[in-house]
Amino acid sequence: MKKVSQLIEEVESKFEVERVLVNGVPLWPFYKVFLFDKIYVPGGTLVKHSLGQKLKLVKHAFYGWKNYWNYSAPFLAFSLTEQRKELNGAFPDKMIDGIVEAIKEQGKTFHLELPVTDPKPKRLIPNQTTASKLPLRIVEAYYSKFGNVPQIENESILQEINAYCDVELSSDYVLRRFWGQYKAMQWFLRKRKNVKALFIVVSYMNFGSLLAAKEKGIKVIETQHGTISKEHFGYYYSKPIDDRYFPDYLLSFGENEKGFFSQTSHMLKGEKVIPVGHFYLEATYQQMKGIKRQKEEKVRVAVSLQDDKIGEKIIPFLIEAARKDNSIEYVFIPRKKTTEYYATHYDLPENIIFQPEWNIYQAIMYSDVHTSVYSTCAIEAPSLGTPNVLVNIDNRAKSYFSAFLDEYNYTLYADTPEEYLKKIKEVGKLKATKEKEIRTSNNRNIEANYFENIKAAMKIILN
Repeated sequence: MKKVSQLIEEVESKFEVERVLVNGVPLWPFYKVFLFDKIYVPGGTLVKHSLGQKLKLVKHAFYGWKNYWNYSAPFLAFSLTEQRKELNGAFPDKMIDGIVEAIKEQGKTFHLELPVTDPKPKRLIPNQTTASKLPLRIVEAYYSKFGNVPQIENESILQEINAYCDVELSSDYVLRRFWGQYKAMQWFLRKRKNVKALFIVVSYMNFGSLLAAKEKGIKVIETQHGTISKEHFGYYYSKPIDDRYFPDYLLSFGENEKGFFSQTSHMLKGEKVIPVGHFYLEATYQQMKGIKRQKEEKVRVAVSLQDDKIGEKIIPFLIEAARKDNSIEYVFIPRKKTTEYYATHYDLPENIIFQPEWNIYQAIMYSDVHTSVYSTCAIEAPSLGTPNVLVNIDNRAKSYFSAFLDEYNYTLYADTPEEYLKKIKEVGKLKATKEKEIRTSNNRNIEANYFENIKAAMKIILN
């Protein structure tokens, strides 16, 4: 299969995608998401819910519903329930609540979250002006099905693209999704005359909503939620296109994204990308940075496990390493599989342990080194002051991270257990003396000092 970036470049060069319009507005950016999702993501975007799931969604629709009658909030936020992580007994949204705190003196933020996971109890959410996004999605569905939907200009171009990609995708379906978002957002904003800004976690699935907001003069600010590169079809545009419903600003994790949009993608101008860092990582670091370990303790390695076949190969690798040197302690942090699974399927030595009360970020903070094959925790660990030694199984670690994590003093790669142990010895004591330098070294990926950065960014954007 072709790389995502290669297919994007082929399609956007062979076809006049900018001529596919709806009421003079380009449809290609929205259509592109569904097209590439269908090609590259198993199952695609067209998710069908069972009866039980639908009944559960009906229940979730009433979550925080009284907040829909709050028309005075000057700020809106769109996110997903899966963005909430535990911190000090509460469950802040790791993409949104840092912003909410930074702008609270300017007014409330009405936060709508899509329940892709079960919502957290209201008492555990920092921002009480939060509600389910499902009522708005229901209005979107109404306009999609019963609204007066316009025609697509030059629709034949989409049919040619489908044939070129050997994909069946209904342009009418995509159009109705776009139009439903647009009309529902117009309805949602009709009594909200004072909204200054909309903060959103995923822009490319909400372009119809963003168009309606921007037509009202509302600034749209996206918060980065994952890796942005040429291989992400939501962010890579190989040629310029009408940007009227793209975000006005992107709050990025680090400097890499600024360079990406300056030099590679035509979605945003580089000066509209503001590196701020990562709220949850910074909050976790600030909460735990005073914890000191005893000097005589073993070198501790936090292992972020993965559930696929490549991820499983790290287990026998680390078992061999652990048996060769019992002065190193390994803390396994499972993803979805249970500790019982690993205990019953593998003969684990005594210096491989589990700490079920820790999440992966706590484990990284409590440890001297972080290890994985290609978990994105490898990008995050240096921002917690912890160096990486990555296990390069099938060359996966280097191929995945070489663009982000060069082999320098705080991220090393190992191909064999012997090489791995040698590199653990090299970096195992660095955290005690060079924690600040390790954090600073990762600024191009994740800026340090999030709380200062976000306040400065809000002054630039909102003033």
